[in-house]
Amino acid sequence: MALLDPEADLSMSVVVHGASVLDILKRHKKPIVTDDLMEKFLGQDSRRTAVSFFCALEFLYTVGAIDHSKYRIGLHKTQEAR
Repeated sequence: MALLDPEADLSMSVVVHGASVLDILKRHKKPIVTDDLMEKFLGQDSRRTAVSFFCALEFLYTVGAIDHSKYRIGLHKTQEAR
């Protein structure tokens, strides 16, 4: 289990980053090219990095929230209905 430092900034956690990616995907309404998604993600906070983006994607894919196909990332089919 990953434990955060007691003084850690929770806005930089992988769960919060994952929620941010899901929000972008919901607003976009269709699968988006990975580079465009990363650009939108990084533009939301100057402290975000490409590493944090890919960690968020890995987290979301692991929990079954997103799918990928041909360099495009979209919400998992059951997530689209929500």
